[in-house]
Amino acid sequence: MKLIITVFIIITASISCIAAFGQLLVKERKQINYVLFALLFCLTVLQIQAIAFLSGMIFSYPILFFFHTTALYMLGTIRYFAYFLVSLRSDSIPGKKLLYFIPSCFALAFDLYYLTLPDANKMRIITDLFTEAPVEQSMYLKMLLAGAGIQATAYWGIIIAKIVKSRSAGKEVILSGTSIAYNVLSIIAMNILVAGYLLSLIILFIIASVMLGLMIIGTFLMFQMNPEFLEIIALPKSKKRYSRSRLTGIETDELYRRVMELVEIEKVYADEDVSLLDCADELSITPHQLSEFLNERLNCNFYTFINQYRIKEAVRLLVDEPERTILSIAHAVGFNSKSSFYDSFSRFMGMTPNQYRSKFYKKKAT
Repeated sequence: MKLIITVFIIITASISCIAAFGQLLVKERKQINYVLFALLFCLTVLQIQAIAFLSGMIFSYPILFFFHTTALYMLGTIRYFAYFLVSLRSDSIPGKKLLYFIPSCFALAFDLYYLTLPDANKMRIITDLFTEAPVEQSMYLKMLLAGAGIQATAYWGIIIAKIVKSRSAGKEVILSGTSIAYNVLSIIAMNILVAGYLLSLIILFIIASVMLGLMIIGTFLMFQMNPEFLEIIALPKSKKRYSRSRLTGIETDELYRRVMELVEIEKVYADEDVSLLDCADELSITPHQLSEFLNERLNCNFYTFINQYRIKEAVRLLVDEPERTILSIAHAVGFNSKSSFYDSFSRFMGMTPNQYRSKFYKKKAT
């Protein structure tokens, strides 16, 4: 049985590793590609270390335990970012969200400290992880590992709260029962792993590793059958098709005219709190109808559509009002922070607002 489990985890580690580096081969990479790479890489590290435990190699080469604590913490943080980008239909992660990596930094500090220890001390720490009377170093490590489980659960609660808030505001949210199930299972697996350390039970460590392996295999098979599994699509999407249109009975040309009127005349994009629900109410249609119309007629989602007009207006202000600050322009066109404005501007224009302004006036001078 031990051999079967070891071979199984070797297979899942290989799949996870190939999938991870496959994200770096995508031609038009986005933040989600790098997030998925990091997520799959951490899974690969944990599975390789599980193999080292099962085979006994880790007791001969305790260096193999390096990065274990960091990978556990990173897994919870990166899964949060993956769900943030996908479920909340965001193209980038706000800079302040990087503070979520602070617990991972403490874990990395421990791993670097572990790296400096003599092999005899490393081996003692690993051995004492699965004894009922841990030495002081292992006791601190167990407390640190427990924090990884708490962090993963807390971050999951935060993203669910954000999803609920976004839905209540009428914003476009991607959420499926399958993706929820996979995230809940990953949290359970991580907490079982942590419990194995806290209770000094290696069987829980093995169970958690097998659960992670099954999830990797399941994800791989589902992607083979349906590339849109979990709705995590790193490549550009083709136009979404609706099996049953909600636009039946609606004059789409007239709706198009009214939508253009909202953005070009009323400039609803200038309101930083504008939502799918707000615009749908203005148009006397449902949010689902507006979302379908934008996808079918304009081949974009609501927030991409709104941001296109925000950037178009920002370009005009950068040129017409050279003395105006970037932050003032960002707020004027509807962005609530300078970082989100820079991210969107760079994505649409291929350069920062400052670079665009400088390039325009240099060209004008010549």
